[in-house]
Amino acid sequence: RWRAVLKEGLDDEYTVEGLLREMQSEGSDISTTDTITNWRSGRTLGPRNAENVRLVLEILDPSTTSLAEPTISALREHVIHYQMRLLTMMQRSKQTLWKKS
Repeated sequence: RWRAVLKEGLDDEYTVEGLLREMQSEGSDISTTDTITNWRSGRTLGPRNAENVRLVLEILDPSTTSLAEPTISALREHVIHYQMRLLTMMQRSKQTLWKKS
């Protein structure tokens, strides 16, 4: 839902530049529009800084601010699972290399 709020807000009300300025005025450390563009496209899962999730929701659709905490938790959980899968793949790769030598 977080990404849907972002997409709808950028389609209907804000430009990426406008959202960046608004977020920066509220204390965000984001420095380029590329960050927001990557969130929108899904190239980047979401903000590393949980405060940026809250800001996006608060600025684009204040009625969804209550989604901030569940969204932040889901993003963190996804990152943990991704890191675990990556570690498992690296370990398997290492084992395969050792068997070949």
